[in-house]
Amino acid sequence: MMSFEIWHKIPGYEGRYSMSSDDRIRSNRRTLKYKTGYKREVEDRILSTRKNNRNIPMVDLYLRSDEGGLKKVTRSLNVLRCSIPQLRDNEL
Repeated sequence: MMSFEIWHKIPGYEGRYSMSSDDRIRSNRRTLKYKTGYKREVEDRILSTRKNNRNIPMVDLYLRSDEGGLKKVTRSLNVLRCSIPQLRDNEL
C-alpha cells in the first residue's frame, strides 16, 4: 500500500513553511519583493535537518523581524509537529 505525504502549514510562520506527515519541512513557493521593486519567484524546497548534541532533529527557519530584516529561529521537529493539530492528533 502506498502512503502519500500530506503537507500542513506551520502556524506562526506566515505560510512560509509546511511540515509533512513524514516529518519533512518545506519552504513554500512564494514571490520575494525587494526594495528596488524587483520580484523573484522562489520554488518549493525541502529543508535539511540536523541533530543537536542531544540527538534531537532540528531545523532553521527564518521570519521577518520588526526591523524589516530576517530573524533565524531554530526549532525542534517535535515542537513543530505539536503546533500542527492534524499531526499532533496522529501521535496520540
